[in-house]
Amino acid sequence: MNVTCFRFVEVEYSVIDGESKTIANASLGVTVLRRVKDLISPAVFAGEPATYVNEPMHFVFLAARHHSTMEYEVDYGDSTPPTTFEASGQISIPDWAGAAAATAFGKDVPRCSGGVFQHVYKTVGTYTARVRVSQAHQSPGGRYDEVRFTTAVNATERQRTLAQLMSSARVYRRLSVFDDEYVEMLFRADEFSQSLSLSVNFGDAEEPLDVEKMSGDSVPSWFTQELYKDITVRKSTATVGAVNATSSHRNPFFGVEIGRTFARPGTYDVEFVVSGTLPDTDAPQRALIVARVDVRQTLMMSQLAGGPLIFAHLPVYSGTTADLLVVVRRMIRGVEFSVDFGDGTSEPVSVELLPSTDLPIWLLTDTFSSPEPFTLTGRTTTYYGSMVRHPYHEPGIYSALVKISVLPPGPCDTFTSQPTIIHVIDRSVPSLSELLGDDALVVSTPLLTKIGFQAFYVAEREVAGARYTFSFGDGTKDRESRSCTEWPHIDDSPHGIAGRLSLKEARNGSAAVAVCISHVYSWPGNYTVRVRVMAPPLNGVAQKTWNLAGQVTVLQGETRPTNRTTITPTTPVSVLCRVFHWRH
Repeated sequence: MNVTCFRFVEVEYSVIDGESKTIANASLGVTVLRRVKDLISPAVFAGEPATYVNEPMHFVFLAARHHSTMEYEVDYGDSTPPTTFEASGQISIPDWAGAAAATAFGKDVPRCSGGVFQHVYKTVGTYTARVRVSQAHQSPGGRYDEVRFTTAVNATERQRTLAQLMSSARVYRRLSVFDDEYVEMLFRADEFSQSLSLSVNFGDAEEPLDVEKMSGDSVPSWFTQELYKDITVRKSTATVGAVNATSSHRNPFFGVEIGRTFARPGTYDVEFVVSGTLPDTDAPQRALIVARVDVRQTLMMSQLAGGPLIFAHLPVYSGTTADLLVVVRRMIRGVEFSVDFGDGTSEPVSVELLPSTDLPIWLLTDTFSSPEPFTLTGRTTTYYGSMVRHPYHEPGIYSALVKISVLPPGPCDTFTSQPTIIHVIDRSVPSLSELLGDDALVVSTPLLTKIGFQAFYVAEREVAGARYTFSFGDGTKDRESRSCTEWPHIDDSPHGIAGRLSLKEARNGSAAVAVCISHVYSWPGNYTVRVRVMAPPLNGVAQKTWNLAGQVTVLQGETRPTNRTTITPTTPVSVLCRVFHWRH
């Protein structure tokens, strides 16, 4: 399609000079420009029949033809600046624009060029939307050529149903405590007119609730401190609006706080029913919001849903600081956390929100030690935990774990996590572990309170002048062991808790070293038994050390007399709480 065409025009003219007259003919070349209307027509601009404020409104521009010199601009008539759009592509005619297209193109609607675009009107009102089509390059001094199309827009408020009004409603639960049969919840909604009422049903009967506008000090402190979990699972509307949890307590809202004591552990669906009439409507409506409450057993193991774990960055060298990440799968209030590093030291640790974006890179590249793998379920997932840094001064194999204790005035309960084995490497040559060869830490079983037992350390090779010190993790002093002359003629009750040397190999003569010591535990629980081997300086080489540690479980012993030897600890042991532990 050409925008211009050329014509030759023959012109007759005369020249008068005095009384003489000369007549002549001339030919002129004339360029004729085609108008924009001729280049695109027929064309039409239309909008959707209904427009609602704060909702996308769609428009369509249809033209029978398109030319590359055309420019298209739309002005929505609401003080927003005009924008350009592309109309060169072939489009399908929307159903709502069918009547306008038929009027413009007749019965045979062609394949159209054009564009579909949307706009959001912010306030109620009547607007005139305009599309302007012009040529990109206009002739200097000529008449400006353009075509304008208009359509009227009437933006109104959409009449919402009660279910749509309650799309922002959520139910939040305060983070549970150890003894969490009593559940605290907060019903929250952005809007709640006086003509509406709220009731809650815990499974027996509906109870009316008084909803009030909340802001500032009227908002529960646990909600402003973000110590909550969204437990909303279902609403009586297909559109579930996302709520920004960070700002949900900073802006005023309508809500009510509810507390309930559940008789037994289990999963409960709590129904919140909003009923009443909306402005400009007569028919009553109901909306249902369902919250799912998980009431766990009062056992610490059940409360923590599998317990916390320690992930230790590898490798760890003696004399350096190790990075340990404590990860808690389910956070509860009313407890305190501490880390036992397996080397006789421990320290309390604060557990906080740990976004997945803050996780260390070594955790994502699997360069760590832990009793379980780490699975990243999503970049937006939030974990609870804390990074702990601890120096290991001596080489060895250590058993690190997390202990969780209930704070007063709660019950005296303690939970111990699965141990994480940390191999601290000795970079000296040769290391003491190489000199000793394969070794093992062995204890008699079963371990019962008030009943003495023997702990053994066996190794493939003997190191001259080496000394062996045992610690039992119960507050008693470290003690040096003696050579165990009865090994390997003892009964079959011992089993290895750490090391690579099997008992069968040791009994068959593979063990050149066997030392032992007697001990008794006063209270049931989980304990870390550790042996520390120290070798004297040799040929100018500094003293070498090696540590081997493992976990033992001590059960409550029988009160009736037994024929086993009872040994009294030389150092008083502090009373321990009832302990829940992992069995291996």
